[in-house]
Amino acid sequence: MLEQGNLNLLDEPVAQRLLASTEYARLAYIALDGTPRLNPMLFHWNGSAIVLPGFATAAKLRALRANPAVAITIDSAGPPPEVLQLSRDR
Repeated sequence: MLEQGNLNLLDEPVAQRLLASTEYARLAYIALDGTPRLNPMLFHWNGSAIVLPGFATAAKLRALRANPAVAITIDSAGPPPEVLQLSRDR
């Protein structure tokens, strides 16, 4: 059994299905005004990173430069529901 935080969890079948899916990723971050934000976004898994689209002038990017702590959830409605949660604290 792999412990939470072990990157080998990304090789598990549920994680691989969700990373290859067309489900939205939900990106949680802290805006410049200190409020939490949650954006559903298209994503691409390139085998080592989740790539999210955005505009260079977006407020979201300014906030992420100031505070790169994020959480990303990719899930399916099921049944049974499947969930992949990822986070970066810095």
